[in-house]
Amino acid sequence: MDELFLTATLSEIDTLIWNMLEQATTSHRAPFHYGTIATIHHHIPELRTVILRRVIPATHQLFFHTDIRSQKLKQIKENPLVSWLFYDEKSKIQLRLYARAVIHTKDTVADYGWEHSRLAGKLTYTTSSPSGTE
Repeated sequence: MDELFLTATLSEIDTLIWNMLEQATTSHRAPFHYGTIATIHHHIPELRTVILRRVIPATHQLFFHTDIRSQKLKQIKENPLVSWLFYDEKSKIQLRLYARAVIHTKDTVADYGWEHSRLAGKLTYTTSSPSGTE
């Protein structure tokens, strides 16, 4: 484990973690760029890897994108309680977060996400089939 975390105060650790999360939104090489999100479907956890797209530390918000047709979105509508998991292999830090997901479509949050997406990312939402299907 990174020695900095062993000597830091809780407040410093909080800042370090949020910095790691912010770095993950700008670099695909950052340890927390890919996270695992868990939803619940018929009392069974469903896990999938998502890309951390945006972080607002002041309000403790994390954002990822998903296809409006995905099972993930349907499951969040049924039960908005989710769990995030991130892992940094180098420092051996595992970060588990629990949250209440909020779905954004046709609003300023969705518009911001679309405007700040790369073309390759946008193209994944133009397929005839939703993600996670054949």
